[in-house]
Amino acid sequence: MSDVLQNDRMIQMSNEKKVSVAAGLTFLVIVVLHFVVSKFADITYLVSAEEAKVLLDSGNANFFQKPLARIVADHPGMGFVNYIMLSQGMLLIPVLIFLLVVCLKKWVKLSDILHLKNMHWASWLLIPLIFILTEPLFMAVNALSQVLFRNHIGSVLTGTVTNLPFPAAVLLIALTPAIVEELTCRGMILGSLSHDHDPLPGILISGLTFGLMHMNINQFLYASLLGFLMATIVYSCGSIFASSLLHFVFNAFSVILLFLISKGLPRLMEILGNSGSGMDQESMQQALDQATSNPDTSSLVLAGMVFLIPGILGFGLALCLIYLLAKLNHRDQLIKDLFRKRTPEAQAALRASRKADRKEKGRYITLFLGIAWACAFVICILTEFGI
Repeated sequence: MSDVLQNDRMIQMSNEKKVSVAAGLTFLVIVVLHFVVSKFADITYLVSAEEAKVLLDSGNANFFQKPLARIVADHPGMGFVNYIMLSQGMLLIPVLIFLLVVCLKKWVKLSDILHLKNMHWASWLLIPLIFILTEPLFMAVNALSQVLFRNHIGSVLTGTVTNLPFPAAVLLIALTPAIVEELTCRGMILGSLSHDHDPLPGILISGLTFGLMHMNINQFLYASLLGFLMATIVYSCGSIFASSLLHFVFNAFSVILLFLISKGLPRLMEILGNSGSGMDQESMQQALDQATSNPDTSSLVLAGMVFLIPGILGFGLALCLIYLLAKLNHRDQLIKDLFRKRTPEAQAALRASRKADRKEKGRYITLFLGIAWACAFVICILTEFGI
């Protein structure tokens, strides 16, 4: 009987190792796809009808750019749809192939990888509160990082919200990433590293992967921090629905904020015009573009300092809510173990457990995942310098 159990254990360890290797390989494919498509399609800049017409008239559009440019030139606003759907599609297709292979090979249950479990009904109310408490910290990190690094996504977000109906903007910017990116990072990556007895490696690795997945330094900094938070919430609730909800709320807040600004701008210009202000409509629009895409350094530093202190305090309160989430979902002991200070004996036991895991299942960071990280970091550097 013991030999049978030992054999089953070895098969399980072998299958879990295969899942980890496949997850790393899939993320490497995603990084390579991003690099190839961005170089051939130049989709980051092909987001407006004017730019599309200029590209077509120049005759420099390649075979990949021509069909996209024609669509954008004929249908203003579709450039933003192309950009978001193409970037999300480069994530979704490889991940679906990964899940299909895992399912066909029967390495592990898909429900275990994807954390497809119900959570306590009160979790749906607490998670938006966690967003409210942590959003100032992410705003501070985003603002301060822009002092040194360029904001590559601001114009895309602003353009999507101002050129598309509000429901379409919510669908593209909030709902789609909340599904696709969560399947990638809190599903595939975190699921391949999921160990309830030792969640820290999975939290750190999936968080860094989430940051690098955005392929620019500005987003990498705050997205990694957000990735750590969302992975912790998944462990607290035992469900990917928790991180998907938080992801949706974060992105939806940006859409709502930009929508209110874009809709309030004409009214503000009308008021300023009637009051005799020298600022015309074109100047006001330029001011909005400057504020959302490339604000000046002093404004960024001021915003960062204003949001930093309440952000830190709010993050501390959010940790209390995360513990409450874990308690509601009967996973509070896991969170206690994650944050409590261990005795020297407990630390030694944890190191021994991690060593045993690496021996049986391989390293937490597989060769493919390490290569993918390195490539993604290089792309971040190249993107920052416009290469």
